[in-house]
Amino acid sequence: MLQHVADRPVYGLQTPNLDGTEHFPDSIEAMAAYYVDQLRTVQPHGPYRLLGWSFGGNVVQEIAVRLQEAGEEVALLSIMDAFPVPPADGLEDAGHDVVFRALLTALGVDLSAWDADAPLDAAVVRDALRESGSPLGALEPAAIETMVGNFADQARLMRRHVPRTFRGDVLFFRATEEDPASGLVPSLWDPYVDGALVVHDVPCGHAQMLRPDARAVVGPVLDAALRAT
Repeated sequence: MLQHVADRPVYGLQTPNLDGTEHFPDSIEAMAAYYVDQLRTVQPHGPYRLLGWSFGGNVVQEIAVRLQEAGEEVALLSIMDAFPVPPADGLEDAGHDVVFRALLTALGVDLSAWDADAPLDAAVVRDALRESGSPLGALEPAAIETMVGNFADQARLMRRHVPRTFRGDVLFFRATEEDPASGLVPSLWDPYVDGALVVHDVPCGHAQMLRPDARAVVGPVLDAALRAT
């Protein structure tokens, strides 16, 4: 995305327990509070410009609400193909390998050539990620295993989360190559956005939102929105 966003620093917020040594947050509210503290070590005051994808879209919406409650300006809130409803896949109660395969699929990894009945080994997955050029190939197997647990924990947090209302417009990027029968539509955000929901379609699946072709659609729109703020 950076090649499309000119003359602005971009900061990524990572799950606090990626190395497995920290406690996974008990709620999206707690996670958002942690991230607000991290944001403010770099930028103590607004205007803030925020972007979140998938589960992160729900977290970033709560971050934006918290910043507004603290009297700060949120100049831009962008959400990429995230919806304020819990997942319907039951991963919070699934076994390790089911969650592992769902995580890899969500990351855009093609599992069609893998033995569907064989247990997944994090070291083998790491090597496959390296061979595919994924930056996740730089992670150690222990970190990949932690990601598996986090993925299921995210589903649990979504079950309990009720979004609050953000005051302002939202820039929404929708992956158009998803099953329309899922019922996941941008208007699900209407009760939680006191402003316009500006939707831009991206011709890809949810897992491909950060692939080069999708970034070529999202990037210029995001850059224009940033320049306007």
